Amino acid sequence: TMRWNDDLYGGSLPAFGFVWRGLKLYDWREDSTAEGGSGAQRWADPTTWAWTENPAVIAYNWRRGYWINGIKVFGIGFAATANDLSYFTACANVCDETVVYPETSASLARYAFGRTIGDDEDRLDVLRELESSWCGASFSRGGAYAPVPAATQTAVMTLTDSNRLDGYPVKADKYGSVSAKKSAWHGQFISQADGWVSTPYGTRINTDLETTIGGR
Repeated sequence: TMRWNDDLYGGSLPAFGFVWRGLKLYDWREDSTAEGGSGAQRWADPTTWAWTENPAVIAYNWRRGYWINGIKVFGIGFAATANDLSYFTACANVCDETVVYPETSASLARYAFGRTIGDDEDRLDVLRELESSWCGASFSRGGAYAPVPAATQTAVMTLTDSNRLDGYPVKADKYGSVSAKKSAWHGQFISQADGWVSTPYGTRINTDLETTIGGR
């Protein structure tokens, strides 16, 4: 709303500039009623939400949808149970990790997302872009969406030149089937006998492959 003032306005309306901060979004980690959460944020009360650049938090809100007076104005609109909260928490924590950039000595979050998302964009395309912003992907766990970011892993061994075989070039094998490179598998399945809940099965071992490669 603008009110006319002879001392401020000439013959036309003034030009305005805006700095966008985006919508405040819900972060379940800041909600003491959510699993593992601690804080005053509540999904049912948008006034408690906060601004964020965390792509995992944005993805969670995008999947659940943004509602105003009971009307979804953007996002997909999945129920809370369609998001695996444990994986979302792990992903959001990785995104928040502090990384020091040697060029500027600036400390910034490991992964951040910042652009205008239109309500006319393809919902899955936006989700894939969010996945790429945490340099990872996702999978379905018990029917729920589980995000997996790229994260620093613990080193298990160090290879040096002494581990090389003389006369053989060094190369990285980035191709080939999974079955040709893994000798053991484990996972879960849905079992009627266990009330249709996710049930682990025993590790599958490929002993022939282990014999060929000399170990697991």
